Amino acid sequence: MVIFLNVLPQIFGAFALITWLSSVQLKKKSDIFFLQLLANLFYAIQYFLLGLTSTGILNLVSASRCYIFGYNAKRNKQTPLYILLVFLFAVLVLALIFSKSYLDLMPMIATLLYTIFTWKSSTSSLRYVYVCCGILFGFYNIAVGAYVALLGNLGEVISGTVSIIRFRKEGNK
Repeated sequence: MVIFLNVLPQIFGAFALITWLSSVQLKKKSDIFFLQLLANLFYAIQYFLLGLTSTGILNLVSASRCYIFGYNAKRNKQTPLYILLVFLFAVLVLALIFSKSYLDLMPMIATLLYTIFTWKSSTSSLRYVYVCCGILFGFYNIAVGAYVALLGNLGEVISGTVSIIRFRKEGNK
């Protein structure tokens, strides 16, 4: 039973890893948001199973953000500023309520960056944020033992870098 409890979070981390890495390679913002919604749900389950409530909650907020931002992106509409502010406020308040240590502030900072840059930025700007936040979350995941998520962060940094180069080359043709 103990082995199952240790493996189960890593399985959800693997599902999150696959969906997140796939999202970074997509061109359409609405498609990126859909896969990231799924990835955030898988990550939330992983973190809850690891007893990391604060980070699990932030992933649920991120999944909600992906849904709303993706809905608007699919309709070629800009998400209103007040919705961005609601998400930023929710991230700050929930992270501060549920954080147990300064370490828990790392996911908060990454989530704030994701939220700000996914609000209006182009997909090329998003890729740079994915690389930066992948590094930030990587340090966090080392500290909390979310090893499959750490692999995801490494993959996110590599995939984001590859997509930056790939789409830059395509744009130069």
